[in-house]
Amino acid sequence: MLGQGMNAWQAEMDAAAELADFYSFNAGFAQEIYDKQPAINSPGHHSRTDWRPLEAFVYAVSPFNFTAIGGKAHLRSGADGQRCRLEAFADSQALAFFDAVKHELSAVKVGPPEEFENFLGPVINRAAFDKITKAIDSANQDDQLERVVSDTYDGSKGFFIDPTIYVAETPDHVLFNRELFGRVLVAYVYPDAKFDNVLDMIDRQGGNLALTGAIFSSDQVAIRKAED
Repeated sequence: MLGQGMNAWQAEMDAAAELADFYSFNAGFAQEIYDKQPAINSPGHHSRTDWRPLEAFVYAVSPFNFTAIGGKAHLRSGADGQRCRLEAFADSQALAFFDAVKHELSAVKVGPPEEFENFLGPVINRAAFDKITKAIDSANQDDQLERVVSDTYDGSKGFFIDPTIYVAETPDHVLFNRELFGRVLVAYVYPDAKFDNVLDMIDRQGGNLALTGAIFSSDQVAIRKAED
């Protein structure tokens, strides 16, 4: 919690629950490997595969944002942030979505993780704080962006940055292809009739750094089209 700025809820998920899942699943995967033995043998012969442990020294260090990955690295050998992404919202849904986001974020407190009423802690270090806040300051002067939520940060007693959301006028804004790994989200609102065009555009965006993709819709046809 102190080293990575996680709150109690995040720390429990990462260092306890997720790590326990890694151990459980990887033990099961190991058993699957052991069970895979040669199915065909020459007459009078029986072959089997024996898996030996790694005969080496392994040094695994947790990434700054995922304790569980460090623990998993030890097992396999024997990460608050935004990555590059294009958030696209249909014009008919955008206003209601942003209103809901502003309402929910108004109750979110940012501060030291040892104070349990805080939902978000600091970013990891001064370099991350400077990188993200510089992007926020630049975005506030960008006439191609409209701020939707916050732009507040405070580095006097910790590296605290409030969640910040902008709407870009065009889908090719530089922030869509820049990995900040911080609490800055940029959205693009598209006309409902341009859904197919947006899908093609998303495939080309992200600077080859996008980590995941998701679609939220009540239209099953749209969901299946996005999956394909």
